[in-house]
Formats: sequence, C-alpha cells, structure tokens
Amino acid sequence: MEEVDAKTRLLFDGKRLVRKNPIVKYKVKEDGKTLDFVDVTGRSQKERDKIMQSLKARYRTSGEEKTWEEQRPGPVDTMYARAIDTTLTRRAVTKMAYGLLCHKIPSTEVFSKAFDEARAYIRFGTGSDLATANFVHTRFMCDYIRPLHKIHINFDRRNALVVGYVMIFGIFRFSVLLSKSYSSWLEWPCLDYTYDPVAMRVIEGSPFVRAPALSEVQILRPKQSKQLVRQELITCHKILEEYVEGYKFLDIEFEQPQE
Repeated sequence: MEEVDAKTRLLFDGKRLVRKNPIVKYKVKEDGKTLDFVDVTGRSQKERDKIMQSLKARYRTSGEEKTWEEQRPGPVDTMYARAIDTTLTRRAVTKMAYGLLCHKIPSTEVFSKAFDEARAYIRFGTGSDLATANFVHTRFMCDYIRPLHKIHINFDRRNALVVGYVMIFGIFRFSVLLSKSYSSWLEWPCLDYTYDPVAMRVIEGSPFVRAPALSEVQILRPKQSKQLVRQELITCHKILEEYVEGYKFLDIEFEQPQE
C-alpha cells in the first residue's frame, strides 16, 4: 500500500495505517567516525530510540538532538496493489480441481496419460499455464449471496476437454484446463463440490447447474474487460460485508498486466 501524495509505503494493521519501514538518513564526516547529519523517522518512539542507539554505537554525534511526534489527522489517500492471478495461484487451483477428480472418478482414469500435463504442472510448474482468473465465464459459480468455496468440473466429450472451475470465498474465480485429450467409456455428469465456510458444511450441488461450453482459448485466455473484472470483484467482495463485522471493501482501480 502506498500513500498517493508522499509515495510512503504503508501497512494496515487491522485498525490503522502505519509506515511499512522507518526512514533513516545520515551523513558521515570525512573522518569516517562522526555523524555530520542524521534524520530518523520511526513508527514509534521505541523504534526511533533503538535506531539512534545503533547509530551512536558506530559513530560519534554532536549530542544535540531534537525529537517530535507527527500526527496526521483525517483519512489517507492510498494505493494498494494485489496480484490475484500468479503462477503459484494457477498451480494451486489446478491442484484443487484435479483433487476433486481423484475423489470422483476411478484411479485408472485420473492417473491416465490424458492428465500427465496437469500433474506435471501441479508438481513442477512445467509447461504452459493451465489455469487463469476468469470472471466472464464463471458467473454460474457464484450466487452473489454467500462467500462459498466451489469446484466444478465439466467433461466436454466432443472436444475431449476436461474443464475445471474454482471459486474461493465467492470472490476469486478461475478456469482450469485439466485435459485436452481425454476420452473415456464412462458417462459421468458434471462434478461439483460446494462448501459454505460460514455454516461450515458442504452444500449439495444443483443438478441444473451447467458450465458453459468453452474452447481452449476461452478457458486459458478469456476476453474480459478491466471494467468487468473490477465490477465483479467489487460486487463479490460486498458479500463479505454481511458476514464480517466492520468489513468494507474499498473501490479499486484494476490494472491488467501486460502480455
């Protein structure tokens, strides 16, 4: 988090904003033993005194010190950057989707060659990414009421695709390409696992929920505008306001990373 005007790095401790790091500026005289100038801004008097003691242990000072406490009333205009779609995140959601397959279909199927690429990606991060944040094709996952965890898997027999969808806290949603060469004599319906972390219970999936039929490109590189993603994040975060006391999600400016 960064203060807009002063560019000062800040942290939120749950109650207030504080500097992320102290500011220490000093200049040593030509003799290499005496401080010509020192300016220390600590996040507390204790931190400031500790820094000064460390400097005095290494250098001589004039002994003339001036200290003051700075208070800044009113709200602070800040910017906060968060990455919601990283390689580690993509591997993690791929593991979640693959884990559901391991519980739902026979081991001879789930350990078949068709899922070799997914297993290698989960274990070692090899190959191209098999998952991505997807807000445009995953609205069927969210009821916009509860902060649910959900995994949904669809088998597109015509195109030999096994597609997973993962949602976390009803907010972050991903599509996963588990296999693009899967064929089976088994006829299995959509697989669904939904968990309510508030009620701490599994929610039975609706038999009427159907994932959209997506191409490989739509799964891994969905066309979604910054405005759509921004609005979905704001809308879904507001769900938590009904469950977490004092929780308020601030408006955001979403910046899509460069390809």
